[in-house]
Amino acid sequence: MKPKFIEKRVLYEIKKTFPDANIINYNLLKGGLVSPVYKVKIKNPSIYLAVKIYKSKNRKMIQTNNNVLKFLYKNDFPVLEIYSNKLFAKQGVVVMEFINGKNALDVYNESSLKIKARILLNIGKLLRRLHSLSIPDFWVHHKHEVKDIKSWLKWNKLRIKKYLEFANKHMDSKYHIFLKNEFRLFIEKHKPHPKDFL
Repeated sequence: MKPKFIEKRVLYEIKKTFPDANIINYNLLKGGLVSPVYKVKIKNPSIYLAVKIYKSKNRKMIQTNNNVLKFLYKNDFPVLEIYSNKLFAKQGVVVMEFINGKNALDVYNESSLKIKARILLNIGKLLRRLHSLSIPDFWVHHKHEVKDIKSWLKWNKLRIKKYLEFANKHMDSKYHIFLKNEFRLFIEKHKPHPKDFL
């Protein structure tokens, strides 16, 4: 069964942050493939909140996701703030800040080449800033971490192979050739010195 929006439980959790709140209405948002997310209008104060409902079996995944969001929020990334998280008998409730706006992918798909270029540039800047941060203690994806240049190159070569396979299958041949040449130059440019393996 899919997680259900049980208004009494949701309000109980909302009141932890907004003690005088009452729910006016709510509706299911697009997305939230694993756990549904609702846009909830409250009064006292008069604001919208985002509320995620999840199955108890997904609690660890939800907690990791919450930790990531809190970490990014603390480091001034444009993500929503997590107010609270409570696991009830069979499902949990996460109360979050609601950020108004359109889905970035929808905007990208509907935009001109100029706007698409701006979106990609801004995403690139965010990713660069993200990769400059120290890895937080809660991060568990150690299989993606690399300890030296040799393992870093091995990791990248595997991904490049997958990217090129995708490009060859789904893109025009000129893009596949272009990417193949660019990746080759990338690997050659970053070819390590033997001392890097010592």
